[in-house]
Amino acid sequence: MEIFSHRQILARSNWAEELAALTRIAWTGRDGRCFFPYQPLTTPEFWQNEVSRLWQTDQLRSWVMVVEGKIVAHAALVRCEENHWELGRWVALESAPKRAATRLSQLALMTTGDDLIHVECTQAHTRSQAICDKLGLRFAGLGALSSNSENGGDWFIVFFDNLKLPDFQPTNGNIGNPLGRTVPGSVISKKQWQQIAATLTTEKVGELPPRHFHILPRLLPIVSTMIQEHANQP
Repeated sequence: MEIFSHRQILARSNWAEELAALTRIAWTGRDGRCFFPYQPLTTPEFWQNEVSRLWQTDQLRSWVMVVEGKIVAHAALVRCEENHWELGRWVALESAPKRAATRLSQLALMTTGDDLIHVECTQAHTRSQAICDKLGLRFAGLGALSSNSENGGDWFIVFFDNLKLPDFQPTNGNIGNPLGRTVPGSVISKKQWQQIAATLTTEKVGELPPRHFHILPRLLPIVSTMIQEHANQP
């Protein structure tokens, strides 16, 4: 097993094809369709052109795990502002060593110093949320991605960040405060809140496209409070 940064990744002959395939395979459902919310990352051309440019300008940093000559996991930092990064783009094959994405993320955080970090997990499974817990990040509330029927319907966000504050608690109709930014409950419609209520689960195993709203057991009371406040609104 070896771990490479993006500078070393570029030395591989077919790195763009490898990373596109890794993303596509890791987010492919049982029906053979890929449901990754950021579809460009499933194409070699996007890695070769856009991602490599971002690596070279330090707008993006990547780490991969290689086992027996094959890339099996990836994690990245995306620069949002001068001292603010989004940590994520976690993908790993089922055959990857246990906690591969966690290990890559730990290496990533070692490069950020005192910079602000936030993470946008999806509701598809609890794996990424568990990584945030292992990294010592705090729960920063919920949000929503744009609905897309071609990509599995509604996608929701479970926010985490590195502010030295307690886990977010819903107040005044708000459902999140990632890095201090208020997220109003209205970003999720009443119908969507009812959907979340009907599919809420703490099970670790997820499906693609997501058929349930997966949440860590420790966050269940907080999310349940949000549901009670918003799903039954007139």
